[in-house]
Amino acid sequence: MKNRIQGILAGFLAALLLIGTVFAATTHRETKTLNYTDLKVVVDGETIDLTDASGNVVQPFSVDGVTYLPLRVMANAIGKNFASWDQQANIAYFGKTPGIAQYLTDVCPAYQVAGSNYKEYSALKSGGVDSFSLGGAKYTNGITMSVYDSNWGVHNLDGLYTSLSGVICHLDGSSNIHEGGVVQFFCDGVLAKEIAVTTDMYPQSFSLNITNVNQLKIATYNRWSGGYVGIGNPIIE
Repeated sequence: MKNRIQGILAGFLAALLLIGTVFAATTHRETKTLNYTDLKVVVDGETIDLTDASGNVVQPFSVDGVTYLPLRVMANAIGKNFASWDQQANIAYFGKTPGIAQYLTDVCPAYQVAGSNYKEYSALKSGGVDSFSLGGAKYTNGITMSVYDSNWGVHNLDGLYTSLSGVICHLDGSSNIHEGGVVQFFCDGVLAKEIAVTTDMYPQSFSLNITNVNQLKIATYNRWSGGYVGIGNPIIE
């Protein structure tokens, strides 16, 4: 089924729709009539929701016998995330945009969280307005959690990534950090990494192998500790 989907996607990319009823093949433009026929996409027996990044419904259409489907939907169907669209170069990037870091909070935000102090930061979504500090350095991408009430977030990776890296430390100005507080990373329910959080720690770099991992859970665990912890620039590849 995915081979068929890849064929459809390749055909789609060869004649990519730019804006409204205007197409670009090389350097010229043509006006075309769009035909909407309430087309549905079914992958392995499951009907796929045809929506854009904001959740708005996107209607497929056909032009001169060629059917056009949303890039994001087709990318998900072949197991790739739609990374970005370079309007100047007319390039659609899937999986990863060359030279641009992908942050966990952008491409795979937590779909389920626990704890009132769990918060995600995304410069892409907030315009860099929201931030936190670790060791005197400011971060606009990442996650903050409290240690004393065991916060956690669960991320759906769908087995699409191989590594997660970033820095971890207690939040600047956070009090009541003592021995015993930890941040835990669970890959498909199995504890894969545990990092202790102490009052005198300096921002610590970490990396995690997430090859073929479908579900990632990041949690704080309180043995005898309190305070707040942050994960800065969680880059996912």
